[in-house]
Amino acid sequence: MLAIPWAGGSALSSPYTGCHEKVDDMGGTRKLGALFFAAAIWGGSLVVNPAEAQKPPRADLSDVLPAAEIVQGDLRARVSMVAASEDPSMKAPMLEVVFGNQSVLRIEGVPSGWDSPQGTIEIHEIDPANNTPEVVFTSFFGGAHCCTQVHVASADKAGDWHDVDVGFFDGEGGTFADLDGDGEAEFKNFDNNFLYAFDCYACSDAPLLIYAVTGGKVVDVSRKEAFTRFHREWLAGMEGRLAEAQRGSSQAGSRKRRCWARAMKPGRR
Repeated sequence: MLAIPWAGGSALSSPYTGCHEKVDDMGGTRKLGALFFAAAIWGGSLVVNPAEAQKPPRADLSDVLPAAEIVQGDLRARVSMVAASEDPSMKAPMLEVVFGNQSVLRIEGVPSGWDSPQGTIEIHEIDPANNTPEVVFTSFFGGAHCCTQVHVASADKAGDWHDVDVGFFDGEGGTFADLDGDGEAEFKNFDNNFLYAFDCYACSDAPLLIYAVTGGKVVDVSRKEAFTRFHREWLAGMEGRLAEAQRGSSQAGSRKRRCWARAMKPGRR
């Protein structure tokens, strides 16, 4: 399991740190609508140390790693910055998938408009309909409250590789992990439809959303019984954030009332 620089890349690697809004950092007053909904559903080179030996191969482009390659068996994934096809004056990350020494797929990411290189690649076992691992490719569009595009490069039974467009998602775009222990990674994120459903973006929270990729298709498996525990944990976190926001609002209100009372005392102007 390797992540190595190529095409002039540096021997150092560091995660890309753009102006993303963290998936779990959703400050502000939390609204009950998303809670009710969830409750209704569910009563550069990288030196890999032994503790990280089971982590999937991954590379994050940055100023010190403008191009990279990761390897697992016969599968190689390369990413570098190229002139964007829609606007050559801008740069976009480009994924190239190589299998058995043959280039089998290229996917262009979205340009962010920033000077710094951006984009990530990972190798996971995702689709049970084939016998090869998949490449997860993400790129950041930029802008407030937006947006990471997520692609999965996957082979079909005949060995032909295809681009599975998972979609655009808020912030860093979620993560792939084997949640139910079946050997295939699922996509875990929050339901972006709730971010403006009941109030402003900063005032909103959202329930958990889980996707799988099966036979080259994106499938919503959020209601699968095996994921009930994750929904309960997620809901508990939402409830905790709501309680914290309510305490903060109450304390702020108390401070305002005390200040107003002092201001209204006789002899004060």
